[in-house]
Amino acid sequence: DTSGSMFYYSVNGIPLIQLVASYVPPIAKQYNGYWVQVDGSHIVFGPLKKFKKANIDSLVLSGGGGANFMTAFNEIDEYCKSKGIKKYSTILMSDMDEHYPVLPDNTIVVTTPEGIQTLKKNSGHTLVTQGFPNKSKNQHLIEIQ
Repeated sequence: DTSGSMFYYSVNGIPLIQLVASYVPPIAKQYNGYWVQVDGSHIVFGPLKKFKKANIDSLVLSGGGGANFMTAFNEIDEYCKSKGIKKYSTILMSDMDEHYPVLPDNTIVVTTPEGIQTLKKNSGHTLVTQGFPNKSKNQHLIEIQ
């Protein structure tokens, strides 16, 4: 999620977008996969290994105008089908300030304490109405502090 709100929120004085981006190089060192960024009008899709030592600025789209998660999930799904990958996991890092499509199975959502509160306070939030996190779909919610 590189929507505008990710640039405005912070955790312990660190802009959320920078905090989220700081997790990418360690993940890239340990796992194979792809890094996908979305905002309201762009999607960036590329090999995760490319970001093992990346500068945080190179990891982040400019933001603004929301985020189009359905496009990202569809692109991930199409890529996996084209490579014969039947089972994969998705990590969604977000402030929960958007509405989300139906999340795929095997999705981990990483958010802030404020993001958790957004879900708890808003029974109409699209993730809440989906029954997220759904353990039978191997969906998980992780809070960063």
